[in-house]
Amino acid sequence: MNNAKIIIPLFIVIALIQLYIPSSMIMSREEVLNEGKEFRFEAAPVDPADPFRGRYLTLRCKENSFPISGKDKWQRGEQIFVILEKNTDGFATIKDVSKDKPHSSEDYVIAKVRWVANDVNRRITITYPFDRYYMEESKAILAEKKYLKALEDKNTTTYLTVQIKDGEAVLKAVMINGQPIETLLE
Repeated sequence: MNNAKIIIPLFIVIALIQLYIPSSMIMSREEVLNEGKEFRFEAAPVDPADPFRGRYLTLRCKENSFPISGKDKWQRGEQIFVILEKNTDGFATIKDVSKDKPHSSEDYVIAKVRWVANDVNRRITITYPFDRYYMEESKAILAEKKYLKALEDKNTTTYLTVQIKDGEAVLKAVMINGQPIETLLE
């Protein structure tokens, strides 16, 4: 009898925790989508996708490197804060990078240092948290072909729409000439 008095409340607590964790993750993403500021990142060509990783588009942004000063030490894989602004065409550009969280009035995304170039033109290359676009498995291969073809065509505008709030980023769509890639597959 005593075990039942402990086991049942413990079971209820564990069940509630299991419901809370995924729910809070979903709510956090939805909050970014509903309240975040939209940024458009110009897409850049990528190496062919690894077939062992599953069905998704591998994404890279043109705006993915930034000059660094000689006084700061940057480490590969280090978490950084990428402060963003929009250029005259409405695309995201990097205003600054920092190891410290920016002021709340600035738009920023939490990213990682991909590479540090310590040559004459010291720069860091950035890995954004939105480097994969998962799709329905049957459409992913055709989407990848259209995406890569669009990147090669100089008359085509290819970009990512990303909602950003308080450093969190949610990839909304891969756009080709203002249309979501999914609509081009129909």
